[in-house]
Amino acid sequence: MTGLVVLRLAGTAAPGVIARRARDALAETPPGRFLWVLWQVPLAWTDEAPVEAIVAEALLGPPSARREDAAEDVMLHANLVVRSYGEDRLLPCRCFQLLVLRRAGPTLRARLKDAAGAPAAARIDTTRPAFTRDWANNVWHLRDEDAEARIIARLSRLLCWPDEAVLVCGPDGHQMHERLGEAGRGDLVGVPERYPLAPPAGGGDVPDRPAPRPGQVLPSAPERMRRTRRASVRSAVPAAEAGDDG
Repeated sequence: MTGLVVLRLAGTAAPGVIARRARDALAETPPGRFLWVLWQVPLAWTDEAPVEAIVAEALLGPPSARREDAAEDVMLHANLVVRSYGEDRLLPCRCFQLLVLRRAGPTLRARLKDAAGAPAAARIDTTRPAFTRDWANNVWHLRDEDAEARIIARLSRLLCWPDEAVLVCGPDGHQMHERLGEAGRGDLVGVPERYPLAPPAGGGDVPDRPAPRPGQVLPSAPERMRRTRRASVRSAVPAAEAGDDG
């Protein structure tokens, strides 16, 4: 039984090819289940086809024709970005984007009614740092080696029952079934990096300072510069280093 469909696209494909393959993949998606559209995006701005817009219009119709109260066969569910890292884990090697759509029908949880709770193999430890700080967010951090396979394995772990298969539609148009794979080993967790704000040109106060509360005494500008920090996720560490045994 197919529990999930993943369409792998090439961002350089022609818009007509992207739209046709999206419609073909949707036809393979069971009622109530998810279609994930996966493609690699460049790390810098380039002139490529707007894959997300092409797929959305092909499957949902043009925005002018959509109605909020309409009963849709397919619904836009979410989007996701995945950054893959090499051995240095400092800057991403590649970046992937995913668009998530769901067919109308019984939800994934509907099978719980036919069983005495979820089977042990379907359960996920949601207290792990790798889950709370990566899996549960819309930006994932993965090792670059076999990055697409790792993405698909994680999707199947989240959105399939253990006895279901994943239908992967590759860029060459061929389709193949991949069983639910292991996911979670070798996870990476994004780490915020703190750095001081640079003083503005010509001196003066540090920008982006919140307005003072009534009666609040603010420190001097040099003291504010010393105290103020901003965070930016620029690296990733193995989950074990983040307090997770992976």
